[in-house]
Amino acid sequence: MTVFCWWLFYSIAASYAQFFFVSYDFFIPGLILCLQNRNWKLTLTLLLLWIIISEGYNRLIFGSVCLSYLGVIVFFFVGSWLFEEKNSFFVSFMAMACAIWQWGVLWGMARLQGFHFPSSLHIIITQFLITLVGWLLSSSFYRRIAHGKN
Repeated sequence: MTVFCWWLFYSIAASYAQFFFVSYDFFIPGLILCLQNRNWKLTLTLLLLWIIISEGYNRLIFGSVCLSYLGVIVFFFVGSWLFEEKNSFFVSFMAMACAIWQWGVLWGMARLQGFHFPSSLHIIITQFLITLVGWLLSSSFYRRIAHGKN
């Protein structure tokens, strides 16, 4: 039950953060954490919930969030062949790859719809920091809750 409450709290907090900080994704650290735990049923359930929430906030055509999260999943499995999944270098690689991928997806989808999307490096760096710091904080709290460590 405490794991359920943790993911509920995480989803609500990430949803609010994503609502106030448009074009940044706060669900990616949670997705990486779910993939690392290898609980596929939970990962699929949360992924579907987060896609519905993110697509609701998104002004772009349907599918940009799906494409973005698909990239996260592909990067995770490719990266896990090369590195240990809980290694800090792996998480840094994932955060940078996801930030660049997310920017590329958003830029491409915005261009297809005729929206202006800034091609600035600060967007990639900010998403990188959100993913890295978000993963560090959420994995620390999750380990305490899931394993009963105080």
